[in-house]
Amino acid sequence: MEETAWAMIERLGVVPAAVAHDLHPDFPSIRLAAALAEELGAELIPVQHHHAHVAAVAAEHGHDAPLLGLSFDGFGLGTGDEAWGGELFFVDGAEFFRAGHLFPLLQPGGMSPHAKCG
Repeated sequence: MEETAWAMIERLGVVPAAVAHDLHPDFPSIRLAAALAEELGAELIPVQHHHAHVAAVAAEHGHDAPLLGLSFDGFGLGTGDEAWGGELFFVDGAEFFRAGHLFPLLQPGGMSPHAKCG
């Protein structure tokens, strides 16, 4: 992953001002993001997993107005440290609120969907 990040930086010819990472504290990608941000002197920004998906689609399509977005890709740590999955978000740039979601399910390993993570 680290080689890919550096290859993208080199290919695009820009030095990122910020590096985003998932909210979940145990994902290996967080350590990579933190090391990359430190080496670049960039800001390290935690992002809710499903909000990141919706925001990425909006950015890809040049959409910068408020929107409703759905993300159904599985587990993501919620803003209150609980397990989220299957989200309906109202998104306005970096701001969002969870307008709806699927019924919480048990996580692999027996974690309650209402248990706090981290």
